[in-house]
Amino acid sequence: MEQKDLAQLEKDIKTKLGQTEKLLDKVKKFPDYGISEDDNILEIEEYNESLGLQKNLLRGRKELKRALKAIKRNRYGTCESCKTSINPERLKIYPTATLCVKCKSAQAKRKPWLQMPWRR
Repeated sequence: MEQKDLAQLEKDIKTKLGQTEKLLDKVKKFPDYGISEDDNILEIEEYNESLGLQKNLLRGRKELKRALKAIKRNRYGTCESCKTSINPERLKIYPTATLCVKCKSAQAKRKPWLQMPWRR
């Protein structure tokens, strides 16, 4: 991967990380609609609904930070399994990819349960 492409990807990842942090701050706040019982029920329901989103945002933040570390260590774009270069087009679409398409496909075939939403 060319240095200018890597610099652009790093910039994009940092931007996404900032957006993720802002969303996390917004989602983590417990809503306060008032003191009536109906307000309290609504607050709890809304907070419970936000927990799934919060989990996804935390996972995304972790992946983005991992990608930034890989860039700093000059390991970004290298498949963690077979150690070959990950296709730059894949990285543009999915900048936090740690496996090449071949290894990711093999992983999905070996462990289909990893693809289940409740396992993430």
